[in-house]
Amino acid sequence: MPTYQTLLPSNIYRFLESMASLYSAIEKQMHMALLAGEKIGSIEKRLQNEFQVDSTTVRNVYHDLKGKHSSIKELRKTQTKELKSAISSIKKSITTQQKRIKTKLKKQQSTSKHLFIIHQKKRRLLYKSDHTQSSTSIVGWKARSA
Repeated sequence: MPTYQTLLPSNIYRFLESMASLYSAIEKQMHMALLAGEKIGSIEKRLQNEFQVDSTTVRNVYHDLKGKHSSIKELRKTQTKELKSAISSIKKSITTQQKRIKTKLKKQQSTSKHLFIIHQKKRRLLYKSDHTQSSTSIVGWKARSA
């Protein structure tokens, strides 16, 4: 537990909440405009007039949004690698189980457990494969200069 604590004046909380909602609204409108293909220069002017803020504020929101989009792109790359690795692991497991079934059949032993495992692995593989194909990029715009 800290030995000291800084308390902000109570009136600053309302200011911070209003600024957060203003930044959020600007960011949302900017994101939609960028996805629609507008250039940052026209977006900047429109948002300045609409929200009565200066150019610096709009640019700060733009750079924050750009940072969020670049981190999403990097995260997508990592997720894609992990998904491909999981798919290859599942395929390897299926072939291993199929080999076990062949040996069990030669020994005339029960294969129902291995058949069920293969069934579940194939279901998981189908799900993961569909996920890689349906995975589209959230970030649909490139950073454009004014």
